[in-house]
Order: sequence, then structure tokens, then C-alpha cells
Amino acid sequence: MKNNPMKKTIRFGGAQIPVTPSIQANTDTIKQAIDWASENQVDYLVTPEVSLSGYSIDCLSKNLPDLILALSEIENYAKEKTVGLCLGTLWQEIYKSGAGETHTVNKNQIRYYTQDGMYLGASAKTVMTELETAADIAPDVTLVGITLPFQDTIIPTAGLICADIYGWGGAKGGLPQQYHDMGVKLFIHATNAERNTSLVKNEIEEIWIEAWLRRVSFYQRCPIIVVDNCYMMDGTEYHGKTMTQSGVLINGVWVTSVPRTDTQYFYHDLELDDIILKEPAE
Repeated sequence: MKNNPMKKTIRFGGAQIPVTPSIQANTDTIKQAIDWASENQVDYLVTPEVSLSGYSIDCLSKNLPDLILALSEIENYAKEKTVGLCLGTLWQEIYKSGAGETHTVNKNQIRYYTQDGMYLGASAKTVMTELETAADIAPDVTLVGITLPFQDTIIPTAGLICADIYGWGGAKGGLPQQYHDMGVKLFIHATNAERNTSLVKNEIEEIWIEAWLRRVSFYQRCPIIVVDNCYMMDGTEYHGKTMTQSGVLINGVWVTSVPRTDTQYFYHDLELDDIILKEPAE
């Protein structure tokens, strides 16, 4: 049924899954999510922030060869299952200078792939944490939009990783507003939100995050696909509430949501006429 020329909706799925320090464990978990997405005819699957690499300052310095192999395994598996991906991971980009010299830059990314396995590019986190600074993870200095292809249309999309959706000016400004002004029609929000030992602080943070996400969705008029990690930020096993609700927001309302504990999958069919631009004629 995928890529039916008469299809008027695109199915986005989300995987609220454990994110651990083990690249192999994360690979196995993501493959299970891809299996679910394939069985449920999901067009694009969104995973949490750093879902493949884990949130480890040692990942890129000590475990990069393992991460490279794991990413290739996930890319091939998703292609085999014909599932598009919006995959969260730490990564090391290689750039060439004008003189032809190469240098590497550590990034916290969402990497985008079509259903036939084509790599579309990546968006990287802009608003950094102390952990990322300690790991020499560089922020994006320019706004990078992604155009997700679907049938004969393109969907102008922005990845907002964790604090990106909150920082720099708030719901009526900041990165969401800047992306909206660029013509973005869809936000992918991959997060790995910190849990606190204080129940009162957790409650306050949860209320604030919920209100903020709904405001961004309402004021920018862009659907938001939200996915959080269901373990602790450092990968410790955890069965309490996620800090962020996973699901789909449209105009400030959760149209799809899942329980905020443990592994959960969801999907929602977005109306193409509400979010897409026609592919330019050649």
C-alpha cells in the first residue's frame, strides 16, 4: 500500500524506546521499532535523541567504529523493510576545507532516510547542554531545513532536538519561528529529557514542557512529531514517567499520544494537503 499514488495522507510513526550506553542494544531496539513500523505501514519513523549512539561522551572518541557499523546496519535494515527514518544519533561529520584538508566535527543529529534507503541529510542540535560541550559536540550555526519526499510532493521539515524547541526566544520566537518563516511545515522533535530526583521539580518541568510544546504547535501552525527516551538520560533502566509526552501535536492539541512509561509505539496519518508543497515542475 505504500506510495499509492491516490494516497492523501502520510503516516508518521514514533518509537518511545530505551536509549542505553550500548550501541548494540540500541541497534537491536531500533530494529524492533522498524519491524513494528513496517508491519503498520509507517512511511517515516521517528526515534528519540541519540537513540542509536546513546548519550555518552565516550561514544565518538572510543566507540566510533562500532557506531559506524551500527548505522550501516540500521540503514540497510530500514531499506529492506521500506521504512523511512528520522534517526537520532551522535555522529562525526567530515568536512573539507577550501585547501582540500579534512577535519571532523562532532554533532548531535537527526538523520533522514527515504523508504528506499536514500540519505537525505541531517539536522544537528543548536542549543547545547554542558554534557555536549564536554564531549566537543558542535552546535549548528545555520538553520538546516530538510525536504522529506513523499510520492510527488515534498514536505519542508525541521528537526528540533531537545532544547532547540525551547531556547532562543520562546514559543512566539526562537528557532521554531525562524524555521516557520523559512517555510517549514512540519517539526520533528527528538528528545532525551533529563529526569530529576525531586518529584516536585519533575512535576514543574513536565507542566512547563507540555505548555511550551502546545504553544509552539499552536502559534507556528506546524504539526510536531514528538518522541522521548523511556530510560534515564544516562541510559539507566527506568520505568517512571518520561519527561516529555510522546505523540503528535496539531494546532496545540495532542491528536495522538501514548503512555509515558516504557516502550511505546504510535503513528498518525497527516493530511498531505495541510502540510505539503508540490514538487516543482522541471
